[in-house]
Order: sequence, then C-alpha cells, then structure tokens
Amino acid sequence: MVEKRKATTGQKILDFLTYFNPKIFSVILILAMFIPMIRPFLIPISVNPYSVQFVEFIKKHSGGICFYHAESAMFGVTSGLHAEARAVLEALFKYRVKVIIVPVGIASSVLTPDFHIWLVKNYGLDEKYGYEYGRDWVVMPWQGTLETALAAATVFENMRTDYYGTPIENLPIFRGLKNLGDIDFVVAEYEHCATIDQAIRQYYAKYGKQILAAQINCWGPTVAYAGKGVAALIEGTQGAAEIEYLIGEPALGMSYMAPTSMLSLLFFIFLVLSNIIFWSRRILALRKQKERGVMRG
Repeated sequence: MVEKRKATTGQKILDFLTYFNPKIFSVILILAMFIPMIRPFLIPISVNPYSVQFVEFIKKHSGGICFYHAESAMFGVTSGLHAEARAVLEALFKYRVKVIIVPVGIASSVLTPDFHIWLVKNYGLDEKYGYEYGRDWVVMPWQGTLETALAAATVFENMRTDYYGTPIENLPIFRGLKNLGDIDFVVAEYEHCATIDQAIRQYYAKYGKQILAAQINCWGPTVAYAGKGVAALIEGTQGAAEIEYLIGEPALGMSYMAPTSMLSLLFFIFLVLSNIIFWSRRILALRKQKERGVMRG
C-alpha cells in the first residue's frame, strides 16, 4: 500500500488559488470599482510633470490674485470639466489665491457662470477655506463668444458689475485693480482648442501674464505653448486626479480615476498569480511523471 503524502503549504496555496471561487473574484472587482467612487482616497499614482508645475506655480503665488478664464462648455465634456474645475478651484483656495472668475466662451453659456458658483457652494470650498464672496472670490457675468470679449474683459471697468449685479467698485476684490496688468496670473479653463491661441494673444502677449491651462481634449495644441506663455497645463479628469493627489485633497478626480487604477492593479495581480499557478502545476506534473518512471525502472 502506497502511503499518501501530506500536502505541503505550497500545494495547499496552489489548490486554493486553482479552485478559487469566481463569485468571490467578482465581489472583489466590484468593491475595487465602487469603493473609490463612493469614498475617494489617495493612492500612489504616476504624476505628469506639468501637473507638478501647475501646483508649484499656484503655491509660488500664494496670497496673490488670478483671472480665471472660465470657458462655457458643451454637455459632452461636463464630467471632465466638473472634476477639473473643482480640483483647480480647491488648489487656488487652499493656497490663498484670490479668484476673479470670468465666464467667456464660444460653445454654450449653459454651464457658466452658475456652474462655478455651484462648484464652490456645493462642495463647500468657501466655508472650508474661509473664503468670502466679493473679497476672496467673485463671479462675473458671461462676457460673450468672441476674442473681442476676452479683450474687453481684461479691462475691468468694462464688466461694470459681478454676476449678481453688484458694481465692481463695491467689491473689495477689485480694490486697486484696473486691468489684467494688476493680476498675478491667469487660469484658462477651456475645451475649444483655438482658445489657447486667443489666450496667448490677449493675456500673455498683451499683458505678459503667465497662463495655467486647464483644458479638455486639447493637449497637443496647448503643449506647443509650454514655456511660451503657458506655465503649466493639465487635462480633464486625469489632471484633476493628479492635482488632488498633489494637494492631498481626494475628490472627484480620484473617484473617477482610482477605480481604473485599482482594477488595473487587480488584473495585473491575478495575471501574475494565474501564470504562477499554471507553471507550478506544470512543473509538479513533470516531477510526478519522472517519479513514476523511476519507480517503474
């Protein structure tokens, strides 16, 4: 009678992994996908150098004031715009940069200026950082669709009032400001690729103001201006996630990108494990064949 060998720890692990219940695997994947969406958390990610420059530029201008070019966007890009604009506003508020939000654009006015007011209020960014409307941040009326609107908005008396109808002379944030030359830098948020050309002409060429580009699907046309008016640039949801990671404030960007990262990591782990199982089983089978051959001999 042949004595039955006791299974080793390695064999037990192999048996467990080989006959792993696929239902448990499905549950793990679902949790990995939905937990980061419900409760965003910081996970190590590879960050684009431009995103690092973006945040460092804001830190460098802490205590300053920026002109926030808020281009209205079509509904097709709202998810990326939502995450990106929220992340950029939080970075500005966190590092104590005052913000004059100026809605412009050539697409549709449906998302601005109410959209940016909603972003600040819905996520409580003003309360979180002690920002007072009219003193630390303000939203202006929608300016128009053409480059002439951009040019006119750089002279503040042309705007006359904020979005709520308050004359700019009654808004503390405008005290001592006449035009874009009195601003520290520009944040250009946009989704139409030609906008960067307009921004360079109206903000950089005319006033010498560096631009932080927060754009959707316009990476190629924008990167050509890096170092030539554009101090740094980010793009959409990925840019939002990188900004949140760099400032330590996980939010929408992370909730969109973290599930992708987690699922990719899990698939990689299971791919490695499946290969280990396959080759381990094959090696064990070959060893058993050799042992049988020796016993017959």
